[in-house]
Amino acid sequence: MKHRVWIVLVVTVIAVGLLAPPMEAQRFSRGKARLSGEVKDEAGNPIAGAQVELIFEDEVSKFKTTTDEKGEWAVIGLGSGQFRIVVTADGYIPSQQLVAVSQLNRNDKVIHTLKKAEQPIMHEDLLEYLEQGNTHFQDREFDEAIVEFQKILDKHPEMYAVLFKIGDCYREKRDLDKAEEIYTRVAELATAKEDNSVHAQALGNLGAISIQRQDFDQANQYFQQAISLNPEDEILAYNVAEINFNNNNVDLAIKYYQMAAEVKPDWSLPHQKLGYSYLNKGDFAAARASFQKFLELEPEGEQAAIVQELLSSLPEA
Repeated sequence: MKHRVWIVLVVTVIAVGLLAPPMEAQRFSRGKARLSGEVKDEAGNPIAGAQVELIFEDEVSKFKTTTDEKGEWAVIGLGSGQFRIVVTADGYIPSQQLVAVSQLNRNDKVIHTLKKAEQPIMHEDLLEYLEQGNTHFQDREFDEAIVEFQKILDKHPEMYAVLFKIGDCYREKRDLDKAEEIYTRVAELATAKEDNSVHAQALGNLGAISIQRQDFDQANQYFQQAISLNPEDEILAYNVAEINFNNNNVDLAIKYYQMAAEVKPDWSLPHQKLGYSYLNKGDFAAARASFQKFLELEPEGEQAAIVQELLSSLPEA
């Protein structure tokens, strides 16, 4: 009888794993947690006025703030769960990282070090266009933003970082064909400049467009190319793993979940997904190890309770 119950549990776990996004979305983005951070350049100097966006794991709930003169920022009222922290500043390559936020424990300070963009220095009139374009973008006035960004490109067509911003506008407008055309052009220009970071970001955005089109094979190709250019980006590795997991390519999913976990050792989510992946393969010992690692990193919350229940049901080695 116990064996029969376990068979039902395995089927249920596999189903939960394949439907992971709805399960994750049960967490809440708002709560009582506080998260702070610092943005600096490669010389250690603070970057004031950097835009900081905290995106909850449902990719819908967002919190925005700006760094002060010390390059510092803080947001309160966050719930427990994974937040993607995206930092942008004029003249610098954007940076992002994933952070597990806790409402019970003190959250570590998030440090972003931005690299200078290899682009020509703008004159004051062009900086005004850039500022106006960014403001329109933040207000979701994408057509107006495109007009301002295009004014810069009319004088400096080689500034592919600005072209990238126009691609973002078209993607937000859901004009995926135009966004794809622009990101492809950005990738070509970045390649010519040997700018692997921007090249990888462009490929990542092309992958995101492919996902919106439900073309997961093409998305997988873009993400894998991006990873080869920027292997230290844990988000790219995780996205590739998710695509493979949802398409039953379990071995590849395991490979890229492990890569994401190695790049960011304190990120709990890849270990949870590794546990589900190993369950799909019937490797209960590896599943147990992955779930235990997840609980070390995230001992509280709804997902921790689910994992603890799974662990108690796994057969002993």
